[in-house]
Amino acid sequence: MFKVTDKQFIKFILFFSIFALIFAYYIEYILGFKPCNLCLLQRIPYYVIILTCSIYLISKKNKKILSYLLMTSFLSGALIAFYHYGIEQEFFQESIVCLSEINQNIATVDEIIKKLPVNKISCKEIGFTFFGFSLALLNSIISFLFFLSIIFKSKNNEKI
Repeated sequence: MFKVTDKQFIKFILFFSIFALIFAYYIEYILGFKPCNLCLLQRIPYYVIILTCSIYLISKKNKKILSYLLMTSFLSGALIAFYHYGIEQEFFQESIVCLSEINQNIATVDEIIKKLPVNKISCKEIGFTFFGFSLALLNSIISFLFFLSIIFKSKNNEKI
């Protein structure tokens, strides 16, 4: 049976995460599909994963902590993406995350209320699909599968 070393596995995760972000930016800047706030939040775990994988490949220490960080990042990415998919399918209602601007310095409640209608991109709208599936659904599934694969590799006493 084909055995994947931990270094190969981490490199695969690293390249996949870089590809996922490049694909997201390609869709946004080249194809012109503007992301909603949850789309932007789904990118954050990939930044953490890229940093973690890079440290993992360079460092000889703290492999267990780094693998836990990878698991946590993929699980949080899967949960954010699943929540986004739930909003798209109207299982959940849009929250203030969907309706407000991200990265704004807001000091008062009045400023929050003024900022609410600013973002015109709803988290309900599926702007781009890949083979008929929303990117939120695909991200949720892929992130959860990576999460499970890291757990599986760890449970089988393999280094990761």
